[in-house]
Formats: sequence, structure tokens, C-alpha cells
Amino acid sequence: MNFGAITNSWKLQLNDTELRDLVSDAKTRGAKHIELRQTCLGDCESGEGDNWRPVLPRLQALVDSFPDLDFDLAMAWPCLTKKSDPSGEQFQAALEAAKLVGRHTPHLRIVDPSPFDQAWEKVEDIPTEALGVTELAREAASQGVILSMENSGQPIRSMALLVSEARKQLSDEEGTYLGLCPDAT
Repeated sequence: MNFGAITNSWKLQLNDTELRDLVSDAKTRGAKHIELRQTCLGDCESGEGDNWRPVLPRLQALVDSFPDLDFDLAMAWPCLTKKSDPSGEQFQAALEAAKLVGRHTPHLRIVDPSPFDQAWEKVEDIPTEALGVTELAREAASQGVILSMENSGQPIRSMALLVSEARKQLSDEEGTYLGLCPDAT
């Protein structure tokens, strides 16, 4: 297992410390992997909500400064509760950023913060909107980006049911790019 850091743990420090300095400190403490989390990227991002975008040249400079660290990108994306457009500007920008920071193994974690009233126990319980992750995964796979899902409001078995259903609609190769990345908290 690689020891790492998640930039949202630095939210307060980012008010007066550069992200590059925090990454450097994590590396000094033994981190091998850094998850770059939306809203906690300092000058490597702009905008909020639907207007959020990664600032690619700054992300490039950051990861180039640490060639011996691995990085991935995580963003909040309410893809389980509303229809998502895989060709939309924000998702495409996130895929581009994931490819840039992930180097040879690009990985985009999408975290849907939406709460749910009940766990999905069977396929019929899964909202139609949530099955839209199939098209997000297809687009990510076409660009060589691993897409992993998280929703802390659903048990892992419910999210696994969603991934299993989505994979049935994907080719075998596309399906290998879709997975889960549960929050252990």
C-alpha cells in the first residue's frame, strides 16, 4: 500500500500556503501518491460548481515538479441524481486533467455527494440517472482514463450493483475502466 495525501485535508493551509509546498511537505513525510481534490487545488483550479475547471498548465507544472510521485484527480459530480453529458465541457476538462496528472495511469474519481433515502438492493432500485455512469465510463475508457465512483450515502454493495449493471452495457475493455473507490470514513 502506498502512503499518500488528499489535498482536501489541506483546505485551511491552502489559504496561505502554495499547493506545491504542501505536496513537497507530504513527499518529505513519505507520501508516494497525492489525490488532487476539486476545490482544494489552490491556483491549479478556477471557478466553483458547474463553472469549476482545472487549470491545466498549472497542474502540469505541479506534477512535473514531482516526477517520483503518483497523482490522481477527484471531483464532485452529481452523476447519480441527474443526467450527465460525457461530452460536456466540465467532464472533458476533468478527463484532460486526469490524463495530465495521472501520466501513464490516468484516474478520475467522481464523488457524488447526493444523499439517498434507501440503499439500492436490486437493479430496479437504481435511479435511471445513476445508470448514466455507463456513458461517462465509455467516454473515460475511450480516452484511457480509469473512472471510479464514490457515494458515501450508499453502501458499497449498492455501488457495486451499479457498477455491475453499467459494465453489462459496456464492452469488456470499457468495463475494465470503471470501478469503485469507496470512502473509508
